[in-house]
Amino acid sequence: MAVKVSPVCYLLSHSGEDRSAVHRQLALLDRYHGLPNGMFSCDEHLAGLDPSHGSELCSIVEYMFSLEQSLAILGEPSFGDRLERLAFNALPGAFTGDMWAHQYDQQPNQVECSLHRRPWTTNGPEANLFGLEPNFGCCTANFHQGWPKFTSLFMLSDDDSLVAAAYSPCEVRTTVRGVPIQVREETEYPFRGTVRMTLNPASPLAASLLLRIPGWANGAIIEVDGKPEPTPAPNTFARVKRVWNVGDVVTFTFPLEPRVSRWFNQSIATERGPLVVAHPIGESWVKLADRGMTADWQVFPKSGWN
Repeated sequence: MAVKVSPVCYLLSHSGEDRSAVHRQLALLDRYHGLPNGMFSCDEHLAGLDPSHGSELCSIVEYMFSLEQSLAILGEPSFGDRLERLAFNALPGAFTGDMWAHQYDQQPNQVECSLHRRPWTTNGPEANLFGLEPNFGCCTANFHQGWPKFTSLFMLSDDDSLVAAAYSPCEVRTTVRGVPIQVREETEYPFRGTVRMTLNPASPLAASLLLRIPGWANGAIIEVDGKPEPTPAPNTFARVKRVWNVGDVVTFTFPLEPRVSRWFNQSIATERGPLVVAHPIGESWVKLADRGMTADWQVFPKSGWN
């Protein structure tokens, strides 16, 4: 939650120091505690770069909210990159698809989820289980906020432009410069690199559409009604300014070239767009205890993991 403190202070102070403090804070977290899934080690304590240390699910959700607020206040696209990395990797990695079981702590280097002792200073062995409220109930009360906090996909800028801040299939209805407008976004992002937006203003609308171009997106292509726009630079907001009419279509494509990043103890991560690739370990789910409508589970590997 503290990540958003300096941007919020900037709203009151308009101080350059408050504006830049969040970047120093994130750089320090990356340098000393950063993990490949976009989180930092925080199994209660900041714990260094070892990917066998974990991150609390509550912290993922609150970090997402802090990044979203920082993006809204400061208007810097790098916060959107961090937000998507969490939303597409760390957040869904910590609970089952039906959301009936979750982990208190997850680890990037997680080859089993069990009661075996972990290198944590405070959290108990149950923190690694999938269950109703493993270790402590705070994540049970908090983790459902993650997806709703991600759905602020569009924003309005201070010059009354419509801003695409993060990408996912959605529909937005709002008013820009006094004109009601609906935007329908169709995409399979982050698994595919193409996003298609259909704009339907109630009447012709002279305004800008700002598109966040991720820092990894070299050579992104933008087209409006089939006609190409100038190639945007990574880590910017591309401005498409025109008179919009019903049925105008903006299509943009991010090249999803695989990348390799280097981490703790000569380890590497393979990345593609905002996704961090995970090795598909076979899973053996062993019920530990029934919990009413749900249960607590240990998960053991049933295929090679190393």
